Amino acid sequence: MEEKFTWVETYGKLAEKLREYKDRQDELIAFMNEMRNEGIPIISTDDRYPDGTQRTLDEIDPFTFFANFNRGIKTEHRIQIIRHLTAKWDLSCRIPSDFSGIPIVNNQHARFFTYKKERGLSDISNLWQLFGEALDRDIMAETFNAVLKQKCVSYNITMGLFWIAPKDYINLDSTNRAYLIKNGVEVKNLSDYETYQEYLRNVRSSFDIPFYMISHDAWLSGNDEPDIQMVEEPTISYGKKYWLFAPGRGGEHWDEFYEEGIMAIGWDSLGDLHKYKNKEAIAKALRDEDLESDSSKKNNATSNFAFCNEMRIGDIVFAKVGRDRIIGYGIISSDYEFDESREYFKHVRQVDWKKKGEWTVSAENNFALKTITDVTRFNRFIKYLESLLGIEHSLGDLSNNLENDTVAYWWLNANPRIWDLTDPPIGTRQTYTSHNTKGNKRRVYQYFQKIKPNDLLIGYVASPTRQVVALCKVTKGLHESAEGEAFEFEKIEQFSEPVPLLQLQSVPELKDCEPLINNQGSLFKLTTKEYETIRSIIDEKEENNTLQMKENPLFTLEQCSEVTGLPISKLQDWQAAIERKGQAIFYGPPGTGKTFIADHIARHIIGEGNGFVELIQFHPAYAYEEFMQGIRPDTDEKGNLVFDLKPGRFLSFCRQAKPCSGPCVLIIDEINRANLSKVFGELMYLLEYRNKEIPLANGTRFSIPSNVRIIGTMNTADRSIALVDFALRRRFAFLELSPDFEVLRSFQSKCGFDASGLIALLREVNTKINDKNFSLGISFFMTDKLPEKLEHIWQMEIETYLEEYFFTQPETVAAFRWDVIHSRIGV
Repeated sequence: MEEKFTWVETYGKLAEKLREYKDRQDELIAFMNEMRNEGIPIISTDDRYPDGTQRTLDEIDPFTFFANFNRGIKTEHRIQIIRHLTAKWDLSCRIPSDFSGIPIVNNQHARFFTYKKERGLSDISNLWQLFGEALDRDIMAETFNAVLKQKCVSYNITMGLFWIAPKDYINLDSTNRAYLIKNGVEVKNLSDYETYQEYLRNVRSSFDIPFYMISHDAWLSGNDEPDIQMVEEPTISYGKKYWLFAPGRGGEHWDEFYEEGIMAIGWDSLGDLHKYKNKEAIAKALRDEDLESDSSKKNNATSNFAFCNEMRIGDIVFAKVGRDRIIGYGIISSDYEFDESREYFKHVRQVDWKKKGEWTVSAENNFALKTITDVTRFNRFIKYLESLLGIEHSLGDLSNNLENDTVAYWWLNANPRIWDLTDPPIGTRQTYTSHNTKGNKRRVYQYFQKIKPNDLLIGYVASPTRQVVALCKVTKGLHESAEGEAFEFEKIEQFSEPVPLLQLQSVPELKDCEPLINNQGSLFKLTTKEYETIRSIIDEKEENNTLQMKENPLFTLEQCSEVTGLPISKLQDWQAAIERKGQAIFYGPPGTGKTFIADHIARHIIGEGNGFVELIQFHPAYAYEEFMQGIRPDTDEKGNLVFDLKPGRFLSFCRQAKPCSGPCVLIIDEINRANLSKVFGELMYLLEYRNKEIPLANGTRFSIPSNVRIIGTMNTADRSIALVDFALRRRFAFLELSPDFEVLRSFQSKCGFDASGLIALLREVNTKINDKNFSLGISFFMTDKLPEKLEHIWQMEIETYLEEYFFTQPETVAAFRWDVIHSRIGV
């Protein structure tokens, strides 16, 4: 059987040889161009640069190079490429001919990186780093996670790891994931390296054959059962939803979709919709592609989000054209999939189409011109369509269930000390019991009996701030669970701008709203009008929040270099360190421009995104309660004094950053002046394990959003880096800033002042100080018209600093008094 897998050894030898080219990438690109000139189909070596030009690549990663012979090309061409490689590299190995079971990338998306104008500075180096670690069988979590976040990577990175070490790494393409599900292995979203390691453990415990044999068996299984779905077997425990669907403009793709048994939508450039956490993220991506338009893209984003996240197996779909024609109906039979093998309309669901024809609806029943429309709550309209198409008996229980499927609206109070609605991600399911811990029925028990699948819940949290934070959908009515009699619900929307209780209580249309009159209890009934009023307030806030999330101006490293005087190469290294660790500290003596540089690098990081920069300053009395959360006095709606847990600066920053699609930077000035172990507390854990959660004092769970970056500044004159807690040093990248007198010389030269005398004097002072942690920096003198200001700067700032440092050596200070040294400076 081993004879089948001749490629395993060959691929391993190719990978080991390829690692020698980490610093010779130009040779790889040249070799690819040579093969293309010989008529061999090779991945494009063209790149698009920030200046708008299109030129040859100046860098390439090893996985993309490997993809040349692991993509959708003929077997003879794959063999041809491998033969060229083994000959050029003088490798003694067999030329494989059995490629069955090796996962391949799509020809249109074969590269593991995006264009230069969009590429991160460390994207290629990260891929090389992971490549080397994988060959050494010593992958670091931070390397894998950094690569996973890069554009054009996603699940493809597991294919790349499988290519180079198929005995050690499992590939997680759609074929393999379906095969794993079929064999009882739980399939999760690939969010980080820990999840991938869990895959490896689970697969090894479920199979007694190597990964490359599993991949081969999955390929065979996929060929035997081409209609297998890449999802778990559905258990429909909640009511159906009803949708209108436009199969292309004017129904142009209807015949194709009907014959193939699918429904599909466009916007292919978005890629896999699973990667977008909410509608706004999709809208942002759509706006980025269409810079000429002022449209918010809200309707298009809603259609895409619904197609991926809200449609369910068993839902009913009516295909339509324009505003007044139905052309068929069917039942959704699969989950969402992004099918890269399709030429267009790559967002796909399988549908069991039941009927095809053409039916004109009456004028009063004309529908909206949207691609996807949820019409579940329009009971009469659904009955009308049923009658129009003559499908009353075809749909079976449709008519009988319409009343039960009509959505009801509820208000649910959450006590974060017990369970949370704020931080769990969209898609999280929870249960809520109808009896309290003492076994007594909760208030208005009949509400628990009436609540049913598909009902919507307005999610309200009572602490630390009383506000509406989320929308949930009931997935199971009252049933026996492990906790007792309970209903189950799923979080389907997180509000980026929560609505305070006091705001809702001031709305006239809600004067009779049950939870606003008496909030004692947990589950409350809302009328349709009350729900729509609350929903309109939420939507208005979301819209305002969207308008405020304008894209930041581009601030290039070239601009940053111009302003700070630092070389681009150093700025690139620093940015790469910040992105790799997630947090960094600039440290150095006074006057080296730590805060100034941190601010400008932060501006570069958030450039062209919708993130933001915030600065806080630590001091010796700074505490965990100020940074994360603590008890503070407040008044309730009746004016009574209450003591609530209030979010601190970091918790508030993270909540504000969470809905942003771009990076957000928190600058902590003078970070070493506080007791860091006390201020950070359990955050020390999260700084290293960004994908993990911790419980907070109010009962909620918290994780640092993936788009958050932290930059600290540390004055070594206050505290040497050697005294910093080792655990903290391990979690931050430490970036040293020393006095750079050439920056001062260049700056003052542009201002018309020769700083040579001043620089010589500063070097002399620092030699006398003889401790780099206390050296004089240059920021004191980075000002125009310095000759006019220098006397005041020296006497008020430099001399006082020297007096403190040389407090037992007055004669040393005397040697550097202004009246002694000013002639040496040339003023």
